Amino acid sequence: MPKKSVRKARKSKRYPRIPAGCVRTNKVEISENSRGLKVIPKCVVLSKENGDQVTWKHVNGKPFIIFFDHETPFNDAIFYPGKEKSGSANSNAKYRKYEYTVKAGKKTLDPQVIIDK
Repeated sequence: MPKKSVRKARKSKRYPRIPAGCVRTNKVEISENSRGLKVIPKCVVLSKENGDQVTWKHVNGKPFIIFFDHETPFNDAIFYPGKEKSGSANSNAKYRKYEYTVKAGKKTLDPQVIIDK
């Protein structure tokens, strides 16, 4: 196997491939309309090495709750107004996708956070 292919193979095992539509940002905005919840961006990429953190905010100041059901890359698994900052990813967080749930009123949405190097 050529050196480039070996390097590519190793790298793809350690870090997730960042899907189209995912954005490196520290802010996620939650909004609602008659069709449901909207989260912009739906997928956010955070750098573990840089200590990135995400802040969730409802654009109209309404109450919301964010929770990681299965596994969280952060110290906490639940976020809400007054506790909307994630903090940095844990040192033992794996480089991969993490799904979380957003609830505002009776509406629910399941976007993603990707922890990258």
